[in-house]
Amino acid sequence: MIRGDSSFQDITPALAVVILIGCVLAALAQGIKAVRGEASTGGATGGALAILLIGGLVATGLSVLPRILNKETGNENSEAKPDPSPTPTPLPETTTPADTGTSLMVLLWIGVAIAAIALIATIIWSISKLRQRQQHQRKQLEAQEAQSKALEEAQAKIAERWKTVTDRHEAMRRNVLKAETDWDMLFDLPALTDIKIKATSKLYQAMRDAENAIPDMPATFTLSTDLNTLAYPKAVRAFEDAWEAAYANAQRISTTKIPAKELKTIQRIRALLTIAEGAGATDHERHTAYTQIRKMLGDLKTIKVPERALLHIEEKQRLALAV
Repeated sequence: MIRGDSSFQDITPALAVVILIGCVLAALAQGIKAVRGEASTGGATGGALAILLIGGLVATGLSVLPRILNKETGNENSEAKPDPSPTPTPLPETTTPADTGTSLMVLLWIGVAIAAIALIATIIWSISKLRQRQQHQRKQLEAQEAQSKALEEAQAKIAERWKTVTDRHEAMRRNVLKAETDWDMLFDLPALTDIKIKATSKLYQAMRDAENAIPDMPATFTLSTDLNTLAYPKAVRAFEDAWEAAYANAQRISTTKIPAKELKTIQRIRALLTIAEGAGATDHERHTAYTQIRKMLGDLKTIKVPERALLHIEEKQRLALAV
């Protein structure tokens, strides 16, 4: 039969405290893992509760163990041989301080265990709610960012669609500029700059209309807006149509209406341009060539030399003289 050891009975309450504190710390460690995201909230909660429950049971067992041992000792004493001496008058049973302390210790650690379990459960529940709120806020932020990005992309597409209109307008400007300053086009397609011709007159009118219609992108402009309902895109389209018609007409006419005498003048102008724009000419030769070109252009009657072409020649002439 196992007998109660007084020294062991003395340390069991302290051992129960140590075990319970260790379990509480282990449960808190589970909660910290949940906070750091190293473990799921449900798993951490279950682990913490299991640790506390086991620790509470062990601590309670250690607390009641001295009392059990005391009872066993008492039973053994009662089974001993009776003393032949006269039987003393039995005294009323009294509760020893050790029994009272043990009972109080049991109740104390049960209360501590329950309180610790409730505390850990509350902490983990609060952490779970906090993480859920953070996840909800993060999802809201991601949704807002996605919405903002989609809006920016939509606005970029809208701006790109409007830019296609301005790019087409700029392309038409370059076409007219080339027709007025490129000597090959000027001499091969003279009708393209002759406003006395109906198709060319319509071209320059359409160009002026497009310039006058330039606005900022309308605030109501979208990817589904019909360009034919807006003044500026319609003007650019009319400019393109007028260019195509005038260019086709100039190709049809070509140089058929230029007299033979002016055709020879044009040949001389081309030769002088080759000298003036060549790399081997001196500054004096360039200046002389541009002076003669300027005079011969003024002698042309059939071909209407645009003002831009004349200004181009004058600029070249000044540069040659300045050098």
